[in-house]
Amino acid sequence: MLTWSRMQRRLTTTEVRPADKQRAPKKKKSVETTSAGGSIGGNTGGSQSESISSLVSQDYRRKCDAAEKAYEAKREKELAIMQCKELEFLMIDPSSLPPAKRAIIERKQAEIMRKYPDA
Repeated sequence: MLTWSRMQRRLTTTEVRPADKQRAPKKKKSVETTSAGGSIGGNTGGSQSESISSLVSQDYRRKCDAAEKAYEAKREKELAIMQCKELEFLMIDPSSLPPAKRAIIERKQAEIMRKYPDA
């Protein structure tokens, strides 16, 4: 830590560098990146940004396709569950029920049967 007297001494004394001794150049940090081809470092110009853009768009397409497939699978599963419930409903025997409930169940069964004409 610099004390007040040291700071004053630094400010008052000026060091003059001899003309034959140059200051060492500052070190630059090199940023090495990996392109799609797998090479490291070097300036590839626009092709690197194009390859990154291509990779991003491919990744986005894959994610969209996966989301769409997941949605379709979920939709098909829900449809299959609904069909299963409808088939179970068709198995209900309304003859032992009171007339009001029997009418409701027979109407619903007729609706379901119209949905599946091949059954």
